[in-house]
Amino acid sequence: MTDASSSFCDHDFSMFVPKGSKHVPAQAAALVLWWRTYQESSFLRKHPDCSCSILGLPMGFLRVNYGVVPNNNGVGGKDDDNLLLNKIRSSMRKIKLEDLGKMNATELLASIPEEDPMGRGLRDLREMEKKLSVETIFNHDKNGGHVYIVGDSKKLEKKVFALRNLISHYHWRLSGTVDVTSATPS
Repeated sequence: MTDASSSFCDHDFSMFVPKGSKHVPAQAAALVLWWRTYQESSFLRKHPDCSCSILGLPMGFLRVNYGVVPNNNGVGGKDDDNLLLNKIRSSMRKIKLEDLGKMNATELLASIPEEDPMGRGLRDLREMEKKLSVETIFNHDKNGGHVYIVGDSKKLEKKVFALRNLISHYHWRLSGTVDVTSATPS
């Protein structure tokens, strides 16, 4: 029998980061946040003897603590780690991370009001995230503060246009660029 207090497995989410990425730890951490937001409750319902936590360092690791995980014979075994990790891998199979680029994420997030006069803002952003089961991560790091969107690859391809537009709008306002679409023709 496995002792629940000493049994754990660490899963490195960097394996889900796009190949060739320069910001692997930050992107892996973004993927962990998405998993915890949209998959953890289902995972814990199916595995009530487990608990999950994010490891501080290195970034992008999820620790799963567990008691005895039933294998195919209904009893715990040495394959507990692999069984749990395969379930996490399976839940991440169709998940994609999209890097929107350097956007000075700290200042960008601070510049987005809860709601502006046009009805846009953080509340609208959070509603879109919840509706689409995606997560927008404003990464506060020394690499220029990238913004990431994490979610199902099909939704990122077809459904998050409005969310990207909203982030782009506030990035444009933060940078002080003139909006050519609102300029009055002379």
